[in-house]
Amino acid sequence: MTSLVSLKHLSANNVNLSMVGSQWIEVLNKLPMLIELHLDDCNLFGSIPSPSFVNFTSLSVIVISFNGFNSTFPEWLLNVSSLVSIDMSWNILHGRIPLGLGEIPNLQYLDLSWNYHIEGNISQLLRKSWKKIEFLNLRKNDLHGSIPSSIGNFCNLQYLDLDLIDNNLNGSLPDIINGTETCNSKSPLPNLRELYLDYNQLMGKLPNWLGELKNLRGLDLSHNKLEGPIPTSLCKMQRMESLSLGWNELNGSLPNCIGQLSQLKELSVYSKQLSGTLSEQHFLKLSNLESLDLDNFRLNVSSNWVPPFKLRSLYMFSCHIGPAFSAWLQSQKNLQYLSLSNASISSSIPNWFWNISSNLVVLILSDNQLQG
Repeated sequence: MTSLVSLKHLSANNVNLSMVGSQWIEVLNKLPMLIELHLDDCNLFGSIPSPSFVNFTSLSVIVISFNGFNSTFPEWLLNVSSLVSIDMSWNILHGRIPLGLGEIPNLQYLDLSWNYHIEGNISQLLRKSWKKIEFLNLRKNDLHGSIPSSIGNFCNLQYLDLDLIDNNLNGSLPDIINGTETCNSKSPLPNLRELYLDYNQLMGKLPNWLGELKNLRGLDLSHNKLEGPIPTSLCKMQRMESLSLGWNELNGSLPNCIGQLSQLKELSVYSKQLSGTLSEQHFLKLSNLESLDLDNFRLNVSSNWVPPFKLRSLYMFSCHIGPAFSAWLQSQKNLQYLSLSNASISSSIPNWFWNISSNLVVLILSDNQLQG
């Protein structure tokens, strides 16, 4: 391979390279024109060796995910200024995450997810410049600390995933984030489309700036310790497709302006502290809704109400629906997952119910007083 000195693109995905050993990096280092390297799922194991000298002067993309690298992050990559994309997900990387990653001048894409043992302080990491970063996925690792307000300076950021294995993100979300001047925008993080901060230890109230994320499509803050009411500012996210706030300590009720989020496909607000009445206004424009997860609410809709949505998944735990099965369920003929547990139902199962059950994979009607 060393004779291929003009090689620019090398893809050997799913090729078994387990017999190559640690020599692969030295061989590839002799290809100075190499721009893209794809070695996904190649049965490469052990450490990622450091070349005797770094000759990757043109390398832009490196993908070595789904291997068995049991190694620290190869810090020699920090000196490859041409790098645009790094994917080392699904390995066994460990040790401290280099803060220098945030200073690679052209880096747009970084995926270190599902390594489980990468450590470091997220506050320090996110205070680096990250000038061109668009995609940052650190899911399922062992980072800790709080999210700094400087994250608002990530003008190009489109995707951020910090769902961490040991629930180590803590503190509250910043009340205010920087960036409106840096990004020459009226709103923070103007390009952010997906934000995943679930399964952490975040506390405090939901900040109003979340509602200013105009291009956000997916927001998951579930499984934290967030408290206080759900702010009506969230209703300004008109492009939102997936909103998950469940398994927190949020209280109050669900703002009825949620029903204005016409692009919404998934809504989860499961929380023991949330309560109140849900009316038709809460669902007014949710014609794209496919998945609904609620807990502890009382549903107050007219007997002839026909929802605008066609659900595939409906989980209503401890929601007051009874004493009879709600007639609006007749319109939900696409259901695959249905739970109406502890729903205060004390009637028999109506005949029309079997007309909507042909696609059901999961049916839970426990903790009711069904008749017949």
